[in-house]
Order: sequence, then C-alpha cells, then structure tokens
Amino acid sequence: MEKNKIFLSHRHSDTQSDCHRIRETLEQEFGEDAVFLDIENLEPGIRFADAIDKALKESKVVLVAIGPDWFGDPDENGVTRLFQEKDWVRREVSAALAKPDTRVIPLLLKGASRPTADQLPDELKELADLQTFEISITRWKYDLGVLVEALAKLIPRKKKPAGPFPYNPTPIPRPKKSWWGRNYLWVLGIFVVLMIVMISSEEFQDGYQDGLNGSETVYDDEFLDEPEESLTSIYVIYTGDDYGCALDLKINIGGKIFTPVGNEYLISGLKQGTQPYSITGIIGCPNQGTCTANGSGNLEIIPNGNYYVSWNTTEVGNCAIKLSMH
Repeated sequence: MEKNKIFLSHRHSDTQSDCHRIRETLEQEFGEDAVFLDIENLEPGIRFADAIDKALKESKVVLVAIGPDWFGDPDENGVTRLFQEKDWVRREVSAALAKPDTRVIPLLLKGASRPTADQLPDELKELADLQTFEISITRWKYDLGVLVEALAKLIPRKKKPAGPFPYNPTPIPRPKKSWWGRNYLWVLGIFVVLMIVMISSEEFQDGYQDGLNGSETVYDDEFLDEPEESLTSIYVIYTGDDYGCALDLKINIGGKIFTPVGNEYLISGLKQGTQPYSITGIIGCPNQGTCTANGSGNLEIIPNGNYYVSWNTTEVGNCAIKLSMH
C-alpha cells in the first residue's frame, strides 16, 4: 500500500475552522485525495475506526493540530478528554506515533504552546520531543507556504494538466483573389481624390480656420465626465475561538456599512484599491459573557478577494476585543 497522504488530526472544538482552511490549501497543492480530515472524507456506512486506521496506514505525514483547547473538556471526575482511553484524538495520535515510517508533526495554532511530556498520556509522551511547526494568524499565508514546501519534500505535488499538443495545420492552397483583392488600388485612388475635393471646399476651409482661431462650440457634459471607478465584490469570512460565540457585527468599508449574516458574507459594489475599514459590534460567548468588538485599518480591495476577520479570546467577560481583518 502506497503511503502518500497527509492526515490532519484535530479536535473539533479546538481548531476546526483553522484545519478547514489548511485542508483547502493542501488539496490545491497535493490533490483532494491526498488529504484526510476525518468526517469529511468518510463514505456513508463506513465504520469510523476502520476508516481512521486505513487513512493512517496510507499517510506518510500526520499533522497534529494543537490549539488552546486541544486537551478537551474535563468529565465529571475532572479528567480531560485526552486522558480518556476512548478519545479519538488520543487514539489517532497514538496510532501515528506507533508507525515508524510515518512523520508526525505537531502543528501549533492560535498561539498554543508545545505540550510537555508530563502533560501527556504515556503513549503520547513522544509527541513532546518532536519538532513543532507554528502557524500564526498574523502571518498565516507565509507560515502555511513554508509548511507546504516542507511537505513537498515528503509528498508529491499533484501533476499540472498537460497542455494541448502543438497544432501543425496542413497547408491550404491559396484561394483566388476576391474582387477587393483585385481592385483595392482603384478604390483607394478614388477615395484619395474625394478627400482632396472635400479639403478644397469652402466649408471645410471655414471650419479649419474656426479651429485655428478658437470655436464657441458647446459640448455636452455627458461626454466629458470621467469614467466611473471600477467596482468589485469581496467575501468577508469570520473565524473565531470555537467556543460557539455569536456575532453581531457591523463593517464599514470605504463609507459603506454592512451587517454580516453567518460566517461568510459577500460584499458588492466596493471601489478597488486601498479603502479604510472599521468593525464594531458585540461578541457573545456561552458561559463567558459578552464583549464589545472594535477594529479599524486599511484594506487593499482586489476583485473577488477573500478577507478574514478573526479574534483571540480565552477570556471574554467585561473586556474589549480588537478584531483584525487580513
């Protein structure tokens, strides 16, 4: 069985939205069949345990996405999910570490720290000794590009579609000249004579003198108006802390105010180029309270661009959260 896949292990309540963005980039570089992200890659009727085991056997690289809530919520006895034997994240990482021909890379997201050996179950302690890789929200595109180049040394990139074969047409006999081909010199000669006659006319000379001396001709302003600025549309996509926080935001881009609905919103009719933006509103998180959100800056609006609004919150309560758009 060929091992040429990338397995993305994560806890849904911790780094689900980040892993979806990472998966999209990896699929563009290595192909859709080369990336496994649990439930999205399962066929109906397939046992979860069997599918995970099969994907791990086919994976040359296992990315362990670690965020602030990677250990999971504790149960009634205070035991976090990672220390529970039936926890799927624990089972995935343990199985990956047990395979000597599989590269395991801890992926630190949302400012998470490397877990130490004393924080891990016995079968996961080896994870603390592995070299980690961090993807920061402030340099997301750059960090992800570095990760892709590192993975390309282990996983083959998908092949680009081959271009069309060169076309070598069979020479076609030269057709007989048309009427225009045989007589165009005569037509041009007649046109030149007519131009000379027109230029020599009295009306043409009067108009020429008016042009030299200045004319009082009034032109319709409709034809003098400058062309309208190019307009375009962008998508604003929201990412958060996976605590189930609710958004009630207003976005002002270049003087236009929008109230987004859901995690992805299309904004149309924006001027291209650098535009100022500001964000205000309320973020409410269960069991943590609400918080006033605010942010401002400048965006380089490009046609059909994607812009992410994100924030960091481990404590909401009575605080002010500054959102960033990039």
